Amino acid sequence: MHPEKKIELIMLHPEFPTTFRKQGDSYFQTFFNFMFYLLFVPFKVVVDGESGDFILKFNLLQKVLCATIHLAAIGLGAFYIVVYAQNMSSTKDVPSLFLNAGSLASYMSIIIAIKTVWFNQPAILGMLQETRVAFSTEKKRMLLKASLLSLILWMFSVHTGMGLFSAFGSEAVSPAVLMSIRKVVEICEQFVGSTGTGSWPWSPKIKFIIKILLIEANNFYNIPRIIIMVSALTFLGMGKEFESLVQDESCLKRVIRKYDSLREAVGKTNGVVGGIMLAQYITVLSFLASSPCLMSDRSTQSIWVLVEKFYITFTYSLYGVFLVVACDMPKRVRLTWKYWMINKRLCEELTSDEHQLMTSFTLDVESESLGLSCSFFTLTYSFIGSMIGLVATYGILIYQMQK
Repeated sequence: MHPEKKIELIMLHPEFPTTFRKQGDSYFQTFFNFMFYLLFVPFKVVVDGESGDFILKFNLLQKVLCATIHLAAIGLGAFYIVVYAQNMSSTKDVPSLFLNAGSLASYMSIIIAIKTVWFNQPAILGMLQETRVAFSTEKKRMLLKASLLSLILWMFSVHTGMGLFSAFGSEAVSPAVLMSIRKVVEICEQFVGSTGTGSWPWSPKIKFIIKILLIEANNFYNIPRIIIMVSALTFLGMGKEFESLVQDESCLKRVIRKYDSLREAVGKTNGVVGGIMLAQYITVLSFLASSPCLMSDRSTQSIWVLVEKFYITFTYSLYGVFLVVACDMPKRVRLTWKYWMINKRLCEELTSDEHQLMTSFTLDVESESLGLSCSFFTLTYSFIGSMIGLVATYGILIYQMQK
């Protein structure tokens, strides 16, 4: 809808609320609070007792621990990039090149995520408030929250298991793609020795603490994927809520106001997660395209290598499913408006002003792709179809070149 028409509606109907999601729960609240207890974000999301709005609660110890893990994640990722750059300059293995490119994009996504949680907190707070979804029943609310937490726990438990094996297991059978954390500690020890300060050897306790810190930092690489999954669930919930609110509405201007509120919520969410989604899109393309070669490699029969192969393939396939889920909202909004408009025209006689406003608004709804997006694309079913075709094409080419 054009800006001047939106201003006109606000002036004509000041009693209309500026948003229709002031009450309810937010998937992002559940996500951020869970990450708070895992020491991945420096704040906890709580509800203000007087206003009912979300606020961010901080404490100094949480900030220190969170900053330590973030710095370790950045350092660990930088170590990956250096090693991957050396491999890319020396290897002609095409699947490895795609995996390295995906790892670089994944590293960029965690840099963006760290920047967001530290320097974009007002935008996060606005997103939390605007993306509240009212559940029809308490049972449904608890079920959806339990499903979200189960997904997060599954991803972190498998990733933590691989990290523990990489840090404390046998070097000969450590996972091929997941960099050996123990190797990072050994390189740090060599660096300490080369600086002339190696006369004081690292005690086993210090090594143990450093390995645990690196495992926790390595788990941080799950965060960008989970953020996009939570965004997909949020968009699905907002689309369904918009549909239920509009179905019982009779006033055209109120329907337009609800659409404006939905668009505002979508814009605030995309402002927070758009950069992460772009980096994760490149990561997904790289990892899924190289999955056939990764799964067919029989050079190492370690159980943890097989677990890692399954984890990478299954996780990114599940991630693709969530991207499809995110495409539901744009289609649902268009169909909801289409059915409402047809019913309105059949049941009531419209004035010339209402007919003109409805026509203009229809053009806005049809031309505007209201969904999860970044600066370069918006997730729709057609875009997902193109993405699947691209992954299949590159996967076949990589598999043939490898053979």
